[in-house]
Amino acid sequence: MNYKSIEMGRLGYLAIRSLVNFKIAAAVFMRPLFTFFKSLVLAIFRLTSQSTVITMPMDPSRMNATSSMQLNNLAVRERWSLQWRDSQHRGPDGDLIWATLVYVDGEPLGYGTGRRKGHAHDMAAKKALETLEQRV
Repeated sequence: MNYKSIEMGRLGYLAIRSLVNFKIAAAVFMRPLFTFFKSLVLAIFRLTSQSTVITMPMDPSRMNATSSMQLNNLAVRERWSLQWRDSQHRGPDGDLIWATLVYVDGEPLGYGTGRRKGHAHDMAAKKALETLEQRV
């Protein structure tokens, strides 16, 4: 062994020893902080799990369910597939007009147009609901 390898070995030993000392110091000083935060989180969890949420029934006159929402709820309940086909067109005055065709289980049931995409969806859903109502 030469002098250089002995010095490198000693430096490696000192680096490992200081790392071990750092881990010990971190464990000693960080443990109380960790236990504090752990107890804080558990206390918050206990408080939130013991609280009760009171829900009031919604007044039907205040519910503003759009036609597309009603069609979606019906499709989920009946396990139908819904597909919306949207397209944009320019009107005679240059305004953007949305056209929407709604498919229920692959069959086109409603068509709607509007200046906004949501309005076109609602018009198409309204016509689809009317078509489904006539079938029953």
